[in-house]
Amino acid sequence: MIKTRKEYKEYLIADLKASDLYKAKFVKKFYDNRYKFYKSLRLTEYYYNRKQNVFVKIIKKLLYIRPIKLCNKFNWTIPINVFESGLAIVHAGTIVVSGSARIGKN
Repeated sequence: MIKTRKEYKEYLIADLKASDLYKAKFVKKFYDNRYKFYKSLRLTEYYYNRKQNVFVKIIKKLLYIRPIKLCNKFNWTIPINVFESGLAIVHAGTIVVSGSARIGKN
């Protein structure tokens, strides 16, 4: 679970390395759907797991929309706080993961 900004960055870098996007140029990352999803998923997890105050609660509600929109667009069902660092989506198509699952690193 991502609880600090440092962990957020570590998880995102591990996801990008697992998907061979870490050394890709910004233009490729910008158009890659996996990059958009990793970034939005990990940022949402960060805000869901940190201490709650009024500001965080508002941000949390707004951020939760983005991963859901991307999941609906690409026919994925990937809930927050399921994957450890190193998530790699390697194919386009249906992906379904239970919210009660816990999947380890890489």
